[in-house]
Amino acid sequence: MQENNTARILFLIGGMVILSLVITGIATHWEEIKSLIETFFQNKMIRM
Repeated sequence: MQENNTARILFLIGGMVILSLVITGIATHWEEIKSLIETFFQNKMIRM
């Protein structure tokens, strides 16, 4: 039982670290991501 709890806590901490890294990355590169998405949708509209 004890090992199960430890694994769960480690898993939660790891997930939070990954989440914060992803959020930080998105916040840092938001302008690039936004322009990428805009060009992607413009290309889709032209094809349709």
